[in-house]
Amino acid sequence: MTAPAPVSRFRALATVAFFMACGLAGSFVGRLYVNALGTTPAWVGPAILIGSLACFVAGLLLLPTAIQSFRAAKAPKTREHSA
Repeated sequence: MTAPAPVSRFRALATVAFFMACGLAGSFVGRLYVNALGTTPAWVGPAILIGSLACFVAGLLLLPTAIQSFRAAKAPKTREHSA
């Protein structure tokens, strides 16, 4: 079995920040859209809200990977001497 490829620190942090921002912004937009419309189509507001919550949960699930890649980049590099 091959070892997984290392994750870029910037890419992991940017992905988590993007998903968290999308989740927060979508939840506000979804709530405003529900209050603004009120009638037709009534499913759009809840769909936006559910999608934004899914983005927020994806950001939370990716957070340990981002933390791990950040710690790996800050860890001191050790050299292994081969004889």
